[in-house]
Amino acid sequence: MINKSFSIPLFEGDVFIPERFSKRIWQYSNDEPGMDLSNQNGYHSMLNPPGFRSEVLRMIDDINLPFRYLLENFWFNINTPGAFNWDHDHPGSDLSGVIWIQVPPNSGNLVFRNPYAFQMDNLCYKFPPSLKKELLLASDLQSKPSEGRGIVFPSFLMHHVEVNESSDNRISVSFNLKV
Repeated sequence: MINKSFSIPLFEGDVFIPERFSKRIWQYSNDEPGMDLSNQNGYHSMLNPPGFRSEVLRMIDDINLPFRYLLENFWFNINTPGAFNWDHDHPGSDLSGVIWIQVPPNSGNLVFRNPYAFQMDNLCYKFPPSLKKELLLASDLQSKPSEGRGIVFPSFLMHHVEVNESSDNRISVSFNLKV
């Protein structure tokens, strides 16, 4: 028997994207300056862009989280070809998430770092592949983005976004929650 302890929850769900939502984000990005955080060569909007909050809340509701939450803030990301996001976390929040609005093929995965990887390094190499798979022993977990999909994760979880190797823009809405 294997007791799987100390799991890290990831909540995923399908999300209804309002018509013309990506066009509205694109227009906003043309009119408003962005900010540099983890993004490289892409656009990261200022926090809480006006006129979008109710739609973002409805999209988060579509993920069907099993608890009540408060939306702290949200922002838009436009990863142009060649853009990516460095490893980062979201200190001060309980949960963070992303909703993919426009996802061309080969536009980069969301990669979560295993917070226990250093402590379990030897086990990750010595355990047989079947046991590693059953226990999810890996140094990272890759989530392939798809349009109309959302994922919510603990804010302490280090993650990055791979390089957009497509010839089109990937657009997403990211957010932080308190529970």
